[in-house]
Amino acid sequence: MKRMLVFCSRDGPSSKAGSVEQYVYQVFSRIAAEGHHVVWVAPRAGRRKSHSVEFVKGIQIVRLGPRPLYRPLARMLVARFVKSGKFGDQFDAVIDCVIGKPLPLAADMESASDKEEVLPEVVPLVFDLDRRMCASDDPPGPVIAASKSAREVLMRAGFPERLIVQAAYGVDVDALETSNQAVLAPGQHIAVVGKWTRGLFWALRRLAQDGDPVPVRLPHTSERRPRVPRRLAPFVTSCANPEEAYAAARFGYCAEGAEAEALVLGVFGVPAVCPATEAGAEYVIDGETGLLYPPGDKRTLAERFRLLLKDDVLCARLAAGAYAHAQQRTWKRTAGLVLATIENLGRPPLELDSVPSHGRTPSGSHTQWPPILHP
Repeated sequence: MKRMLVFCSRDGPSSKAGSVEQYVYQVFSRIAAEGHHVVWVAPRAGRRKSHSVEFVKGIQIVRLGPRPLYRPLARMLVARFVKSGKFGDQFDAVIDCVIGKPLPLAADMESASDKEEVLPEVVPLVFDLDRRMCASDDPPGPVIAASKSAREVLMRAGFPERLIVQAAYGVDVDALETSNQAVLAPGQHIAVVGKWTRGLFWALRRLAQDGDPVPVRLPHTSERRPRVPRRLAPFVTSCANPEEAYAAARFGYCAEGAEAEALVLGVFGVPAVCPATEAGAEYVIDGETGLLYPPGDKRTLAERFRLLLKDDVLCARLAAGAYAHAQQRTWKRTAGLVLATIENLGRPPLELDSVPSHGRTPSGSHTQWPPILHP
């Protein structure tokens, strides 16, 4: 059994949880389900007036204080653990969820330790990194990148590619009803996910004027129906069950900010059209699992829609590619990569399922984190 102390500056799972909280919850709840001990240290959110401890899906969530005081309180907690002399006996690894600037946990651990003792290794889990930071001169330990863009930022910061483990966002395939028929028999409508934009209005209106109206389904879970232009209202229907709308769609459109839903569409064998943002390129492989278009280019968006409506062969090929891609991007696999990184601390670098290998610092030293700043 591995014992992990996870520091994340975002609060635990809730109805308003963002992508970072979802990642931490999905990954470490699966690790905890395998019998490992996980403690998630987070700041208080909302109107909580006192420290709180709760268990969610096997994760012990500890809230220290308000978010402005989270960093100093987290460092004080680590220093107290080290001074107790039992930090190494209580935890095997400390996970620092980096969103911009990392916590100097390794330096705090070394400065607080007044005797020779085995301290847990610090493993950064990077979501985003301050552009002004770079790797230290000392050999770094394993670094986990939560996305393709995080991996690229780490490489620009000077981290060797072989030390970066890319454990990207996934999808809960087991919780969704899937079948091969979704891949082989696409429907005839488009599932629109996310905020409606002027470009989307223009593209759908242009297709309707050219005699190719596209039936649209709006998957939403709230009672309030999203606002739809009056001219497009006859072609738009709402669906309270998103899975039902996804399973019967010919293709989907994921607006900016909702690109992650492309993986959910892929579980049902439905290709997605997304803007070519960093997130869009993270979840959609252009020409293989869906189509990308320049953000704000309404004419190209209309052509992407027309192409998927007219070309059955292309649509079927993208549907099969989206389904295969979603089966590889599961939360179970992501959790396995994170757990394997922690379990292999102290061992020589090894390959992890076609992911760049990782290593650690020499015995007796810890990951030099945070990296030094650029002058």
